[in-house]
Amino acid sequence: MSIGSSQSASLRSDGILRVGIVGGGASGVITAARLLRDTPSALEVVIFEKRVELGQGVAYSTPDPLHLLNVPACRMSAFPEDSRHFVDWAACNDDDFQPRFLYAEYLQFVLRQASFISSKKNRIIHVQQVVTNIGLSPNPWVVTCTGGYFDFDFIVLATGHDAPVVPRVIAEADIDKTKVVNDPWDQQALKVIGDDETVLVVGSGLTFVDVALSLHTRAPATIVHATSRHGLMPQSHDDPRNDRPPAPTWDPKTISLDKILRYVKGFGSEWRSGVDSLRPVTPELWQSFDSETKERFAEHLCRYWDVHRHRTAPGVGLILDDLLTSKRVHVHQAEVVSVVDSARGLHVDLDSGQSIEADHIVVCTGPSGDVRNNSLGRLLVARGYAQPGPLNWGYLVDAGTGALINGKSHADHRLLAIGPLRKGVLGESTAIPEIRQQAADIARTIAAAVERQRTA
Repeated sequence: MSIGSSQSASLRSDGILRVGIVGGGASGVITAARLLRDTPSALEVVIFEKRVELGQGVAYSTPDPLHLLNVPACRMSAFPEDSRHFVDWAACNDDDFQPRFLYAEYLQFVLRQASFISSKKNRIIHVQQVVTNIGLSPNPWVVTCTGGYFDFDFIVLATGHDAPVVPRVIAEADIDKTKVVNDPWDQQALKVIGDDETVLVVGSGLTFVDVALSLHTRAPATIVHATSRHGLMPQSHDDPRNDRPPAPTWDPKTISLDKILRYVKGFGSEWRSGVDSLRPVTPELWQSFDSETKERFAEHLCRYWDVHRHRTAPGVGLILDDLLTSKRVHVHQAEVVSVVDSARGLHVDLDSGQSIEADHIVVCTGPSGDVRNNSLGRLLVARGYAQPGPLNWGYLVDAGTGALINGKSHADHRLLAIGPLRKGVLGESTAIPEIRQQAADIARTIAAAVERQRTA
């Protein structure tokens, strides 16, 4: 893999550097704020985001106060150099788990603050449209959206997670599709579910937990059945007041999958410390794995990693335990094998031999991670601007900068990715601590390219 030589910015006659950001969730907003704060040249940042409000994305658009951040406030600062930024803004304790909608408000504040303190010659523009095409032009990039064309010196892809994958057995079933909710984050779609109804949730991860809590807040008599291949549910964070065992010290050169297995399967009281202590070395460890080892991890360990690494807030865990104990929520280790219309609504057969009469189905299978599942990703790959990442997770990128590796195996530092789009290369790239550092690095990459152009 080589690094392409065409990495310079093309400042125009007006001296303004133009950066387009595709996606206005956490990744896009934090990147925009860093650019406004850290780029010395005159700057115009355009964020393409179809939502009315920036900073929400999938994660923080929920209005439900029971949907809490999955990590404590002390780890949610938008700036790695100011770890207490969010805590101070929210006026909360370090170990508090704040509502997710509050974090969206914080991100909006971060962007407003960055706009205010940056030079008056810098500006931020929100284009509430969907990007349909990205292509090379003399500038060098032209972006096509539903309302017209824009040209940029740099593009940052910050599209986050893709939509859940609808299982084929459901997608191809000859049933009343109005009873199937394909987008679990669509609050209006969930409102069609009435009290005293039975809901089958396909998937038992964090999105299932969100759906279960939302349904029982609004319709407490609803019975929820969740089904997944292994029947695993997210673990919860320990009460911060409890003492935790000391974290082990990891050497990426000597870590084995067997040793990781001890922690990601929750063996022993120290598993939380073990999993959390892997975080600083995860990218180095993941990049040291060969393709076969990565595939073995994805096939046999990934699901255990996810439920132990990405945990719910302690309070959410207690509510879920209560719902399980009271039989208002049931989790089945099984997969759906058939769905047909019935007098009740939908008759669902599981490969465990069980059958469920459901009024509605909600798809919570989680994102596929394959960028070719959306039209923009397919286009970038087909045109040779990008390649899928390892295991078809995200894009193939330069590990240090997030520059996309094109079809000729060159890293183009004018086209960058952030957040979940780097997962295939880094192994872990979804949480705010990773995203904020990547955003800071992107701002430095762009500033350095501009400086090279000025001195050339």
